[in-house]
Amino acid sequence: FTKLREERDPPLSKRDAQKVLERAYQALGELLTTEQARNDAAERRNLVVDAGHAHYELGFSLAERRCWKQAIAHWETSQELLMGSLGVVEFVAATLFNSGVVHAQMNSYEEALASLKQCLKMRGAIHGEDHILYAGGR
Repeated sequence: FTKLREERDPPLSKRDAQKVLERAYQALGELLTTEQARNDAAERRNLVVDAGHAHYELGFSLAERRCWKQAIAHWETSQELLMGSLGVVEFVAATLFNSGVVHAQMNSYEEALASLKQCLKMRGAIHGEDHILYAGGR
């Protein structure tokens, strides 16, 4: 029985901890996105915004663990959800900034530049060209 159980569910020391964490974050992200579809239209916007913030936090947590691709995937989901609900806001610009930094960390410089340019353009539209979040990046 112990041998069968070990083959089915190996001890944590024998598992790839990063893979387990990635699967858990992916499942949670899918659950959050699915929850928004279950509610009526009046509550949908708040749920979508909450799901967008949750995906942002999941992405940040994954980035802290150096799970770069998964972090970017959650930030992209966050950006999509928040843009659809809130439009162009600083939180979305911050998500683009984070994606740019992580792309650079992965040596994906073209993607990094595209994300950072989009972030800068968004911050210029939100705050104006004289704001520190925009002017400092020129």
